Amino acid sequence: MKIAYFVSRFPEQCQTFVRREIDEVVRRGHDVSVFPVASTPSAARAQASDACACSSVIYPSILNSGPLLKAFCRDPKLCGALLVALIRDTWYRPLTLAKSLVAFAKGMSTVEIVKTGGYDHIHAHWSSYPGTAAWVVSALTGIPFSVAFHAYDLFSTRIALNEKIEAASTVVLNAQYSIDFFRRLYPKVPDDKVMLLYNGLNRDRFAIVARDRPLVQSCPLILGVGRLVYTKGFRTLVEACHLLDREGRTFRLVLIGKGPEARGLSQLIDTFGLQASVSMVGELPQQGVSRYISESAVLVMPCIVPRRGASHDALPNVIIEAQAAGVPVIGSDVFAIPETVRHEETGLLVPPGDAAALKGAIARVVDDAALAEQIAKRGWEEAQERFNVHENVARLLERFEKAGVVS
Repeated sequence: MKIAYFVSRFPEQCQTFVRREIDEVVRRGHDVSVFPVASTPSAARAQASDACACSSVIYPSILNSGPLLKAFCRDPKLCGALLVALIRDTWYRPLTLAKSLVAFAKGMSTVEIVKTGGYDHIHAHWSSYPGTAAWVVSALTGIPFSVAFHAYDLFSTRIALNEKIEAASTVVLNAQYSIDFFRRLYPKVPDDKVMLLYNGLNRDRFAIVARDRPLVQSCPLILGVGRLVYTKGFRTLVEACHLLDREGRTFRLVLIGKGPEARGLSQLIDTFGLQASVSMVGELPQQGVSRYISESAVLVMPCIVPRRGASHDALPNVIIEAQAAGVPVIGSDVFAIPETVRHEETGLLVPPGDAAALKGAIARVVDDAALAEQIAKRGWEEAQERFNVHENVARLLERFEKAGVVS
């Protein structure tokens, strides 16, 4: 099969699961082209793209009006209907409308490339802007398409989803929590169109990290990884470490990531006098994140319930990565986290926003070597079974092939 992948940016540090999926699709003998709708070519991206297994990365452009006019002339009435559906759903959100129109135009600009390129299937990661481009290309070429939901595109920024869902051959969601949320919004979508597919990991690579992880640490490394945004709950983690510090405990906390909460977190660290124990290292490449995971005593994901209308992750990928590396995990009892972190079995769960409970959970893991080893081992087994990229991609490709037969 020849498959066109529509994504936001490529490659993207916080979306390594997309690259793992594409690499596995190619490993299975399929031809993949990636169409990033929010990226522009750069030397850094070109170098990173060269390391990917996909055959090409094609950046849609709206600077040349020729391809857009040619696509419009294919079916002016259909183009108008697609545009009306898009505007009807975004006119009251100016920024979303502007981004959607750009995605629409970028989709139009790639119609001829996809139509004449011999593609068999179109797949979009994120139903928002990549989904818009893929939906347009599919409608104007007749090539089947599927769409994968992830976070904000389901929980907050929903764009022409009724039309996209109806047109898609498969709707992919990466947690049961997300499927339940989706079902409440779209109860009439047939069951056989909806697919649960967890983000996959390369089991072989993480198995090596797991074998190298130290089991006992004199100064335990507590790790937090993710975008520095409100819903990640890193303020609660810093507060929990303040409580550990007041007890006279020795530890290191490393926060990896960037985002709007960075300044507030830094100020909180200063207020608590934790500068010697807490480090904020910014965003790191996957290799750097993996190194910290391999060195950590515990990975903490203290998510909190978002403010009304705000987005959040269903199941943060770093939880899966830490479990696959044989690292104990502590998470909040919210969203899809309990799907893989089962209390005192594959990890520890705490109430969201409860710094005292989080402090107690961290203390349990670093004090009780038997408990830490038990939940790490069960978490590792869970990761191998549920998040295996090889098995997950095989199931996804079956859907792609079925869509081609039906169409």
